[in-house]
Amino acid sequence: MPSQMGRLTKLQSLSDFFIGERNGSSPKELGKLQYLEGELSIHNFQNVVDVEDASESNLKDWLGDSSFSTLAKLKLYGSRYCSSLPSLRQLASLKELDMVSFYGVPTLGHEVYGNCTSNEKPFQSLERLWIMLMPQWHEWIPCAGAFPRL
Repeated sequence: MPSQMGRLTKLQSLSDFFIGERNGSSPKELGKLQYLEGELSIHNFQNVVDVEDASESNLKDWLGDSSFSTLAKLKLYGSRYCSSLPSLRQLASLKELDMVSFYGVPTLGHEVYGNCTSNEKPFQSLERLWIMLMPQWHEWIPCAGAFPRL
């Protein structure tokens, strides 16, 4: 992945983003790509070793930003040390979601789909949900009205 991807602020299509080690692409570059649509795969979350870099990216908020509401496919890979998932509620066009190698995530619930008491229900377009390699996952907190197409 070339460094300084964030300088391509009008980029609309990016199929894969690899978080690099030390001198590679950092997650904060993703926060600047507000016009992405279609499909995006984010790899190597485990390479986020600098806490400041991770907080600058504000990755959890970025993925749930309504600017990315046209993403149809999202694949999240390689987060061996992650204990929570980002909010994806605002991704209204999301049809396919893959979450792979989130080894430290024990629960799927409000952190992913937000507050279930609102009138707007999350994941109305989602047709496929694929979860793999999440050995600590033991609880699914349901949200009434979510995932009607699964």
